[in-house]
Amino acid sequence: MPTQTQTQAAEYDDELAFYETTLRAAEGDAGLVLSHLEVAPGCNVGDNFSSIVTRTTAQGTRGSGEAFQRSMIVKRTPQTDQFRCLAAFAKETDAYCGLVPTLRSLCERARLPLPLAGCLHASRTLRPDHIILEDLTTLGYSMRPRQQGMDLQHALLIMEALGRFHGASLALRRLDARTFLELRADTSELIFFPAAEAVFACSLRASTTMAALSLRQSGRADLAQRLQARAARTGVFQEMCAVVAPPADGDVVPGVFTHGDCWANNLLFKYGPGGAPCQTRLVDLAGIRYSSPALDLLHFLYTSVQRDVRLRHHDDLLQRYLRTLRATVRELVRANAADAPLDPSLRRGAADDEDDVFSEEQLKEEMRKRAAFGLWIGLWMLPAIFFSPDIVPSSDSDSPVDYFSEETQAHMCKALPREFHRRLLHLVEDHAEDGTL
Repeated sequence: MPTQTQTQAAEYDDELAFYETTLRAAEGDAGLVLSHLEVAPGCNVGDNFSSIVTRTTAQGTRGSGEAFQRSMIVKRTPQTDQFRCLAAFAKETDAYCGLVPTLRSLCERARLPLPLAGCLHASRTLRPDHIILEDLTTLGYSMRPRQQGMDLQHALLIMEALGRFHGASLALRRLDARTFLELRADTSELIFFPAAEAVFACSLRASTTMAALSLRQSGRADLAQRLQARAARTGVFQEMCAVVAPPADGDVVPGVFTHGDCWANNLLFKYGPGGAPCQTRLVDLAGIRYSSPALDLLHFLYTSVQRDVRLRHHDDLLQRYLRTLRATVRELVRANAADAPLDPSLRRGAADDEDDVFSEEQLKEEMRKRAAFGLWIGLWMLPAIFFSPDIVPSSDSDSPVDYFSEETQAHMCKALPREFHRRLLHLVEDHAEDGTL
């Protein structure tokens, strides 16, 4: 019977061989030989909820004899299935196996970058518990502190990235209807569907309780009462299930593949010599859904953008998004039409006609129809954005803390920083003013 040391050595050799095979394919170097793997944490506590993330550095020798080193971000299946983490991991694997390479292929023909991290490994059969991505930090990308709302420069880059991602989806719909429909059928909702109510509804109710406590603490008991009345009238989880439902095929604003979790933790930026942001990448595709593009916009605007930017530059942000979306559809259709003739049933005008995509007013109306998503997702995400372990009450017993109890919510509400309460108040005020509350 092998000793523990022998077993660990065999596991390490197996891991080394797996990374060697993966990197040979990624580097296009069949002679690459790895000699060492170094593993470190890949993110901070609280930055990822659905997988185990490490930064793995591989060292070895290229086929040419040159020394080799490469850092990768490795995501592994979580140890527990709390909050449907295993389903989220499988969903992200599916995205990197199907949707992402399909969209990337369209973009490469048009020489347009898809604003996602490169994927070195994702498979439903070979090591399905691993997703290996390029380490964007080695390319100069970094994550902003999640508590800091984004300024206009950062927000415009994200609107461009979403325009590119959604535009690639629309182009695929026109170029290859069969593949589009197959991918759409394979893209299921992760959170807001009836069978997941037992998993997520209590968390949403707790976020509403927390919000009402915060509003009263800020001297706005009137808004707290209106918020609780709205939540009781519609049922937050039930309303979210309705509002994330995809548009009908004939709707003016069509359905697209959306990122589904577009907030500060999943947005990385690269900065130019003067310190201004110049490029961005969207990461963490576990939340991808097929639905209205308005959902990604609302998610981003109400979780990650400074209020002043959101209000004063709302039109600027939507116009940047639409310009990128239209340009992406136009360029991808032009570059790919020869290889994949346009489906007459989906073609809605000439490929170079920018009016062929929904207008700014139509997008605004779509966002108004789905405005409740921005309210509830913002209230749900804000505690996570400002979470730190020291705000959790200590337990006098061996039992775990009940995060969703009113007592725990009250304790955490008092412990959360002033900026949390300010952001939450602004979020609710904005939705009260626009008629959502």
